[in-house]
Amino acid sequence: MVYLIKKIVKQPKKILIKKLFRLFKKKILYRMKGSLMERYSIFYLKDENFIKKFGKKDRHLLIQRFLDSHKNLFYIGKSFDIKNFNKIEILKEAKKILRHEFNLLGSGKKSLGRKINWGKDFKSQYVWPIEHYTKLKIENFKNNSDPKIPWEISRFHHFTTLGKAYLLTHDETYAKEFKNQFEDWCKKNPYEFGINWACTMEVAIRVINLIFAFYFFRDSKILDYNFWLKYLKTIYLHGMYIFKNLEWDTVNTNHYLSDVVGLFYVGHFFKNMKDGRKWYIFSLNELEKEIKNQVYEDGVDIEASINYHRLVVELFLICYLLNPKEFSLYYKKKLEKMIEFIMYYTKPNGEAPIIGDMDNGRVINFWNTNINDHRDIVALGAILFKRNDFKKYGRFTNDLLWLVGDKGKKAFNAIKPTKKCLNSKAFSESGFYVMRDRKIYLIIHCGDIGKKGYGGHGHNDQLSFELNYNGEDIFVDPGSYVYSADVKLRHLFRSTFYHNVLQIDNKEMNKIYILRPYNMENQTKAKCIKWITTPKFDIFVGRHHGYAPTIHERKITFFKSKKEIFIEDTLKNYKKMNNVRLIFHLDPGIKPKIVGREVICGKIKLEVKEVDEIKVIDGYVSKSYGIKEKSKIIVFEFRNREQKKFLTKISIC
Repeated sequence: MVYLIKKIVKQPKKILIKKLFRLFKKKILYRMKGSLMERYSIFYLKDENFIKKFGKKDRHLLIQRFLDSHKNLFYIGKSFDIKNFNKIEILKEAKKILRHEFNLLGSGKKSLGRKINWGKDFKSQYVWPIEHYTKLKIENFKNNSDPKIPWEISRFHHFTTLGKAYLLTHDETYAKEFKNQFEDWCKKNPYEFGINWACTMEVAIRVINLIFAFYFFRDSKILDYNFWLKYLKTIYLHGMYIFKNLEWDTVNTNHYLSDVVGLFYVGHFFKNMKDGRKWYIFSLNELEKEIKNQVYEDGVDIEASINYHRLVVELFLICYLLNPKEFSLYYKKKLEKMIEFIMYYTKPNGEAPIIGDMDNGRVINFWNTNINDHRDIVALGAILFKRNDFKKYGRFTNDLLWLVGDKGKKAFNAIKPTKKCLNSKAFSESGFYVMRDRKIYLIIHCGDIGKKGYGGHGHNDQLSFELNYNGEDIFVDPGSYVYSADVKLRHLFRSTFYHNVLQIDNKEMNKIYILRPYNMENQTKAKCIKWITTPKFDIFVGRHHGYAPTIHERKITFFKSKKEIFIEDTLKNYKKMNNVRLIFHLDPGIKPKIVGREVICGKIKLEVKEVDEIKVIDGYVSKSYGIKEKSKIIVFEFRNREQKKFLTKISIC
């Protein structure tokens, strides 16, 4: 309650009034509407009213003209060389979908039966009732249910896989499965009813994939006018829902952005309709605002999460790709900076660090299947911005051909990659600092807790870091694992102890609320006070106030020629005796060995001076949502000391 009061007091009056009105609208007006819809079964817009919106009277004429005028989206439906695609792999995945076999968010291979239950979390076996979305309890910490499971399958990413198989084979079996699943979903998820209408972001991502699926299957011979009328009407209803349920907040995030992108795609799809034009113009203006508000000038998303940065880049990027001429030069430059950040945070092994929350979020299904490999976006950036560093550090995958075609691939191949290696770089406004040479990569987080101080997808990770040596991960961020499915583990993975930090007396550097898995108090107020980078050495000095009145200051010095890293932790305003521990999380592949007062971690040696005890304990690392691997945690303990400085040396064995 105290937290809520503080949050309310912080908000401007205008925002507070808007929020109260939205709450009234959602809880009272929408519930009244929901009850009426439930009572009278008014689930859909009538066909004749929908057709009138196009200024037409004949449904067959409307559908035929629509099909004729919507021949291609990017390079979907255009002629292509089949040799460019791994046909065997695509058909293998498509046949799994025909059998209703899915691997969703760490579930492993699951057969969902002859008829898919679209409202079921098959991990916990919980099924959400078909009630108006305003009446549903989305998250229930008592039964370990996870709404992300039904949401993920209802995003219809797999329709793209069926579509690829259809265009590569022209086998109507794939079109038939697409038709059956779509009609079954509509029957079991009537407009505004059920868990799949409970989050506007999910509605938006789903409709984007429905639009992509349209272009894959538009020439199918088994899909008749009646099917396409229902399909177009469903897309329209998604647009209508998004427009009246936009997830704006005090500080907008990826949810609101997803809503706007969904509306942008629906508006573009229905550009010859009055509502479509209205949605398109509105969302275009909002995209320009949000790239300014949601992205720091250094090109980093405001949510303090690497995975969500990638998602936000994708959202801005797929709109820019759809119609580049509509966007300002500022938008283009900011998008380029966002991709530049991806290039810099990518480790030598091609993977991204997993700082902050990570839920495997993607919008469309044209990317690398490895959720932690973001280099295909860098490759796309090379084509758009003609940058030779993007060419060197990007990775062109053949799925990108659906977006840029052979012409795009030729443009990528024509760019000469730079011969220069990436240097160390500070993204100081967002609080990410990368130290590197040819073999050592180190990324430090020292900045906002996310969402400009409100929190959300950030963790208690101030002054924490990841270290990779010669392409091998050594010290890592353990990730997120799950959200509502296991609230205890949710809080463990975002806790102070689950990061490579100094901790005093088991305290959280930012207060965590057990029943609020996306909130924390902004106590750290972390800040970098020194950043120096030269060809010979890098120095980072940052501090946070999470253990107030004690101030924790961490200095990291990287001597490049010696391949040595020194960490000096200093406690200021530190008067009483406390227990202090230094924590280091190892990649699951690293098996540590304690040798005297040192710990050998693969090719890295870790030494901490004047320590009372060195412990190696069991822990977990989650590199993908819903999956955790056993790993080791090294803990250096200092008991009942008034010591104010702690020295750590990291060197090559």
